[in-house]
Amino acid sequence: MQIAIASGKGGTGKTTMSLAISHFLSSRGNDVTLLDCDVEEPNAGLFMHSGSLKERRVTTPVPEIDPSKCIGCGVCEELCQYNALAVLKGKAVIFPELCHSCGGCVIACSSGAMKERDVEIGTIFTGSDGSITHLTGKLDIGKIQSPGLIGEVKKEKKNHIGKINIIDSPPGNSCPMIETVRECDHVFLVAEPSPFSMNDLELAMETLDKMGLKYSVIVNKAKEGENELTGFLEKRNTEIAAVISDSLDLAVAYSSGNFIDLLIESEKGEFEKIEEIINSRRRIVECQ
Repeated sequence: MQIAIASGKGGTGKTTMSLAISHFLSSRGNDVTLLDCDVEEPNAGLFMHSGSLKERRVTTPVPEIDPSKCIGCGVCEELCQYNALAVLKGKAVIFPELCHSCGGCVIACSSGAMKERDVEIGTIFTGSDGSITHLTGKLDIGKIQSPGLIGEVKKEKKNHIGKINIIDSPPGNSCPMIETVRECDHVFLVAEPSPFSMNDLELAMETLDKMGLKYSVIVNKAKEGENELTGFLEKRNTEIAAVISDSLDLAVAYSSGNFIDLLIESEKGEFEKIEEIINSRRRIVECQ
């Protein structure tokens, strides 16, 4: 069972929800694996009590050019959507820091001038906190191949099979988020009642609609009497998974790294609603 926790914008509480949902489900007897796929700024591990971590370096293929074989035809330059290739003075030149490792140029090269070499892009850290296994991807500074590292984190979970995998997605609606949520059984979008969050939430909903993914929304940091966001969702006939109240006590606990138990205790009913959605989706998936 693959559950992604995503958001249109950063700072809505996506990682907070990922951690709390993982601990809540684990406390209810579920086998849970938490994957931190926010590989450019992973921070779920800061709130896990894991002790020593296992590390695995991750590589991705990047093309190299043999100038003696290159005929300067320009097919690779035309093919590359990221401007990582150019033809200068009749020879192809690659800018590896722009390469997204799609492999298209190697396939398209008719002269055999292109081959690939493995380049390190990041690290996967593996640990456990009680009954929760957690995997964290961390992209190396200066690297841009976050979708490749995210894919490796998701593959790594096969070695740590949990009946429920909670996947903390990068914020936004670009390639890293899409790589994270694709093939998931359900996506929880975390939003806060602010204009920026609502705008980006709508973009995220449109993205998931185009991908054909099931989703519902967790309204976070909700103030009493504030119904603009919930009204928007009700008008869109979008399922509201839970409404988590804004809390000064929770913010203080978060700053000391000890917020999970307080959040679950104060919002137990809301997490039970989230659990029921997950169980419902699991029953559907198991019947397919």
